[in-house]
Amino acid sequence: MMVFTTIAIADEHFPLSGQINHGPVNVRSGANTNFEIVSKLSQGEKIVVLGKSYEWYKIQLPLRSNAFIRADYIKEMGDHGGEIVGSKVNIRSKPDSNASVLGQLSKGDVVKLTQKANDWWQIQPPSGTVAWVHSSFVDLSNVPVPDDALRKPLKAEDMIAPLPKIVKPVTPAFHARGTLKLLAENVLSHVHYKIVAEGQTICYVEDADNLVKFNNVMVSVEGIKDETAGLLSAPVIVIHKIAIVL
Repeated sequence: MMVFTTIAIADEHFPLSGQINHGPVNVRSGANTNFEIVSKLSQGEKIVVLGKSYEWYKIQLPLRSNAFIRADYIKEMGDHGGEIVGSKVNIRSKPDSNASVLGQLSKGDVVKLTQKANDWWQIQPPSGTVAWVHSSFVDLSNVPVPDDALRKPLKAEDMIAPLPKIVKPVTPAFHARGTLKLLAENVLSHVHYKIVAEGQTICYVEDADNLVKFNNVMVSVEGIKDETAGLLSAPVIVIHKIAIVL
């Protein structure tokens, strides 16, 4: 009688979450021990399993793995970014045209550059770069692959640091009540009135239409401070509303 000691994930619908059950384990460029070792994983590490070939799982290439592209296939852009300028450009495990191919990129694809090695750029492994681990070292899980675990293609805007947002300070409204008086002498070319209360200058008032009819009248004004008006003994106000106080 045959007894099965493990239960397989039904139909193994990829991608699936996985965990290394024994390590360190070699991560290879192909589904065979003859292929190059491109990285290692420790016991307990989480992986994204993308498929299976016989006894080997195809996994998303770990971020710490080496990945290289010939420099003449990359146009530098933005903040450590590069745009692929060739078609069907191979991503290799070493800065060598004979090294194992880990994936392929198309013209216009965007990659993150880490450092330059002679005529090659080392890049952060992008979406579509894969490697292989023997299935005996992997425990699969029914837990869905988290959105942030499955690498997505980069966009040009991902490589350009956004400009800091400049928040223009909101000038608070200014309210005053007093007598509008014509200035004896000019303090600024566009200021000829002030508001006085109990013998004190509350504010100066920028010139506006029909101010003359409020001269020597008790008024209530609303407006905002003119922050560009310079240093005076009282603020300069741009009036939005003026009314006679009865």
